[in-house]
Amino acid sequence: MSKRADGFVLLTVIWVLAILTVLTLGFGHRVMLDQRAAALSIDQLQAQCMARGAVEHAMGELRNQAFYKHLARLEEQYNPNAQPSKPFPACLGEVNLLDKEQYFSDEMGGEGDECRCIVEDEERRISVSAAPEEMLDEVDALSFTTVNEIVRRREREDTNVNTRPFLALEEVRLLDGVTERAWFGQGDKPGLCDLLSVYGDGLINVNTASEDVLRCIPDLDEDVVSAIIAYRDGKDGEPETDDDQPFISLGEIAGKTGTSPDKLAPLAKYCKVESQFFRITGFATRRSGIVSAKSEATVRVVGARVLVLQWREGALGS
Repeated sequence: MSKRADGFVLLTVIWVLAILTVLTLGFGHRVMLDQRAAALSIDQLQAQCMARGAVEHAMGELRNQAFYKHLARLEEQYNPNAQPSKPFPACLGEVNLLDKEQYFSDEMGGEGDECRCIVEDEERRISVSAAPEEMLDEVDALSFTTVNEIVRRREREDTNVNTRPFLALEEVRLLDGVTERAWFGQGDKPGLCDLLSVYGDGLINVNTASEDVLRCIPDLDEDVVSAIIAYRDGKDGEPETDDDQPFISLGEIAGKTGTSPDKLAPLAKYCKVESQFFRITGFATRRSGIVSAKSEATVRVVGARVLVLQWREGALGS
């Protein structure tokens, strides 16, 4: 074979090796990307399962509290000397399940990861589905036009108890007169997203309502609102701490706060001390927060049962 032929064969072999090298490197890179994608998918699934577990944990806690509250009510019914039980639920707040070793293994929670559940009382807010019109008029962020549209929408609804004029709070954002400033608030003024709910019977839970919501109760003096908040927060003056003091009944507010009963008349019309509707949010992260997931459930407590009304899932921040 001539030198020229030998050179051609060598060049061909080099080209073939180069092509095979490029293909091998490309295939290896693709495999690496697929492995990363699979690992992220597994982490995303784990985060979602952890978020769901956080919601289920909170539902279990509510179910236990509802059961014991049900037993306490039975005792009060048949034993006149029984001590009045605290309003349901006994506690609300935020729990990090990764601090509880019985829930997840060490592999499920790396450094910087979290798995939390938050229970919020829906009836600490004003229900656009059931609140009296005069209470809606007291909400500064709701214009006269918006209130009229809410009332007309409620009047058009079927009388069936299973129907509601608003199925989600985001529907309020689409009403005429609801601006971005009104929805999110500005400065020290709260937005409608913090004041309103679509759940509840129209009465506000005086034990959990914020100061801004209490101020929306028609004809309720400012000093009464301050007295209620001060008593609820306990000696440390901070909400959601161990020394918080709930009102067992509306009738005891006058004595507990030192307020004249005449000034508390609006509370009897617009308030209550227990709630039925709660929103539970569970969120979890993996890979130090790179992967996140959220589950959210709205539940109703009926007797000793906890009924799921709505369940939503998605990435954290969605």
